[in-house]
Amino acid sequence: MRASIEIPLWSSVYRSTCGCRRLNDRSGWRDSVCCAYTRSSAAPSFTMHTLTLFVLLTLLGTSSFAQNEIVLHVATDGNDNWSGLSSKAQAGDGPLRTLLAAQRTARQALDQQRRFGGSVKVLIHPGIYEIDAPLIFDQRDSGLPGKPTVYQASEPGTVTISGGKRLLAQGTTGKSEVVFSSNGTNAGFWTGGPQLYVNGRRAILAREPNIGRDWFVGQAVAVPGESPSSLGHEAFIASKPALSFLNGLSASDRERALIHIMQSWSSGRHRIGGAAPEGSLRVTPRSRWPFLFFGTSQRFYVENVTAALDQPGEWVGVGTDVHYLPRPDDDVPLNAVLPYIGHLLIIRGAGPTGPYVENVAFRDLGFAYTQAPTPANGWVDTQAAVDIGAAIQVDFAHNIAILGCRIESTGGYGIWLRDSVRNSTISGCSMRNLGAGGVKIGTPKIAGAAPSTVTGENTVSDNTIMETGGQFPGAVGIWLGQTFDNIVRRNSIRDTTYTGISVGWQWGYSTTTSGRNQIVGNSLLNIGRGRMSDLGGIYTLGPSPGTVIADNLIREVRGYRELGAGAWGIYNDEGSSDILVENNVVIGTDSGAYHLHYGRNIQLKGNVFAQGDGPEVSLTRSDPEKTRLILRGNLLLTGNAQPFSSLVKPPDAYFFNNLIAPLANNQVLDLKSCAEGCERSSAGITLGRSQQQIQFSGVNPDMARRWIEAAANAGAPGAPPAALGAATKNAGVKPSPITAKDRARLSASASADSLTPAEAPQLQVTLDLISTPEGARPAGWRYLPEMPREAMEVVADSTARGQRCLKFSDSPKFEHGFEPYMFVRLNHAKGTSTASFSIRVDESAEFIHEWRDDAAPYRTGPSLRITRKGVEAAGRLIAPVRPGEWLSITVSAAVDGLTGWNIRITDSEGESYSATALPHKAAGWRGLRWLGFISNAVVTSATCLASASVTSDAR
Repeated sequence: MRASIEIPLWSSVYRSTCGCRRLNDRSGWRDSVCCAYTRSSAAPSFTMHTLTLFVLLTLLGTSSFAQNEIVLHVATDGNDNWSGLSSKAQAGDGPLRTLLAAQRTARQALDQQRRFGGSVKVLIHPGIYEIDAPLIFDQRDSGLPGKPTVYQASEPGTVTISGGKRLLAQGTTGKSEVVFSSNGTNAGFWTGGPQLYVNGRRAILAREPNIGRDWFVGQAVAVPGESPSSLGHEAFIASKPALSFLNGLSASDRERALIHIMQSWSSGRHRIGGAAPEGSLRVTPRSRWPFLFFGTSQRFYVENVTAALDQPGEWVGVGTDVHYLPRPDDDVPLNAVLPYIGHLLIIRGAGPTGPYVENVAFRDLGFAYTQAPTPANGWVDTQAAVDIGAAIQVDFAHNIAILGCRIESTGGYGIWLRDSVRNSTISGCSMRNLGAGGVKIGTPKIAGAAPSTVTGENTVSDNTIMETGGQFPGAVGIWLGQTFDNIVRRNSIRDTTYTGISVGWQWGYSTTTSGRNQIVGNSLLNIGRGRMSDLGGIYTLGPSPGTVIADNLIREVRGYRELGAGAWGIYNDEGSSDILVENNVVIGTDSGAYHLHYGRNIQLKGNVFAQGDGPEVSLTRSDPEKTRLILRGNLLLTGNAQPFSSLVKPPDAYFFNNLIAPLANNQVLDLKSCAEGCERSSAGITLGRSQQQIQFSGVNPDMARRWIEAAANAGAPGAPPAALGAATKNAGVKPSPITAKDRARLSASASADSLTPAEAPQLQVTLDLISTPEGARPAGWRYLPEMPREAMEVVADSTARGQRCLKFSDSPKFEHGFEPYMFVRLNHAKGTSTASFSIRVDESAEFIHEWRDDAAPYRTGPSLRITRKGVEAAGRLIAPVRPGEWLSITVSAAVDGLTGWNIRITDSEGESYSATALPHKAAGWRGLRWLGFISNAVVTSATCLASASVTSDAR
């Protein structure tokens, strides 16, 4: 029976559920067997709260009372001197006003309740509860098994616990700015790049270029102080518009500026660094990878500077003011909220071995408005923004429940079950407008902790997670790191900037730190949205024995195609092993439905892989002794002549009873790799207006029913429908399009949803020997093998122009005959490109210079070979070679491949040789995407490059 207490201080009758009844004779309280309180004729000198606690704790001393539930009330019109035992104010008593007061009272009650099997519930009544520090729960807040301590909204959807302050509008300026007052802020606060929300939408921190456009990184350059072994991480060539804007910043803007640089799957928030070579930008901290390491279209922009405030929806903070440029569709009056804290709720026990926080539940509450400031020295992501905190953060806790809650407008993640969290549940929650991702479970490194204490056996179910990556675009919807026995079930994840669900987190075949995780029945829609690269709807990393990926619906996985790897529906990355992938429906991806980097004992069973732009099943690395990719009973509906990538074949892959259906009736299919394990099918797929309405034809009815049910039942019940962001092919009914209003909202919520052209301006590169220390390798080029360093290194050479050259030291010790070699990735798709270099070879050298496109397999355009016999190209001897003497060589070609290529050679005595209209090595060559210098000798030899540059007449 639920206990309730009402204490009208001067009423004639006091009742309690302990069975006592005492009459007030206006001369004082009579003693009672159950309730021993007295009152003098004078009013009490202590507060009502003190009296109530005294009454409450005495009542709790009896087991008959304590076995019931104590209900405390919190309301915005309450009073922390009241008891909290009543939901409404009456006769000088009523609800508490603050959550801290409620927690203090609940803890005092729990001290007794736990002794007698009772519990405490805190009912929070409608309103916004602003806090200026996180609510911290520890073992004092623990309930009992089956009788948890509960913090609950009195009415679902009516309570918001806010880490932000509502700002007061002061007026407007001549630029139509609205100026808000933000008391308590200073220059240090603004330097972190905080967030602002206007009418619930994430405002855009003032940036240049404006949202929808980016600048592009140019060639990496070396700067003084960089390690000779890792040049090109601190500075790069920048465009004239970018440098003009950045060099024109005021001193205060330079100090607060954030240079947001995209890598492939991650990004960095850098500060402007020190002195840099002319035409370049230097940043700090150093980038994790050399600039342009993953491709030719690396984006960046600057934000958090007053000089960039020029676009509706942008804002910037200065002093104690916030300047905001309203959007045309902003409702008035404007409701602006500025977050001040990074966490709203912290649950933390004593340590990995306890005591733990146990048996605590949070129901139907709203959590909103947190910040995730960038440190003064900047920040660089590794992957998935794994070190970014969450609005709700849990450590050293068991049996924690977060149910039916709303988490939105965050600087970082929504919820993190971090260290030693077990048997806990996140269910029925809505998470949106997130600075990072939705949920994290575990940590990137468990450091040999005992299995019984490691985070695991948790459930994340029936949640809706959407609009992620507002500040950290590399974050994921749900992340599981180095954790076992978790269930991720029936979640709806949509409109992300990177991967939907990420599981595992151990590179390669090393120690198993993750396994037996169930990723079942989730819907993942509009994943990636063209923002990042190298992603998956569901992504795994490392051995994961017993993990199951089943009954998931994955539609529209789209990455940024010009930097890094692709975007797949299900992506088993490095070392993923011992995983069952069964009965998933994957439709519409950039790179194909399934990708295995390398791994072993992976079963693909009964899946639908459809409408990928690339091969539906891909394998990156062949490893016949370890790889075991089993494909059984899958249906592939493909528009590609090759539904499998070249390595998906025995002995790495084995096929049984798979159906391959072309999307076009007359389409050619290459099924040689799977032989009798595949059968051409006339199966078809029809997509309805809802993302979950899918029909199949031409397949076994039982199979069709299984896939239809998987799609229909995937995701959280009642999740809002998603407008699919890309057109789907061969649909019976076209899906509902994204409206202009939806696109604007999603763009604003993601902070920088890119509408950038697919490629950067065509790169111009040089071989910088002057800034490179001797013994190092010039920045901006790739060198293989990476070791030994002396295979390619800058050396002093008095005969070379500039007194230095890059020496290639070849020998029989290299694994491949084409090593050592260096190359640069380029993006020359139009105009005429020119490569110029000075070279010296010895008697034993064989040196190759080639231009390649990005076809698979690649095709070679201009190609020349240099030996002591001479310079040879297109089967002709173009010029003689005198070993030990310098040659200057210029190669040029129109990169459309429609005409031949030209070469001009000048020797050390000034003699010139040339040839024109030479045929390309491959007739179909189109575009300069790779340019290399290859030492192809299989004997000891030395070659030196004294200069090299690549230019294009197209910009």
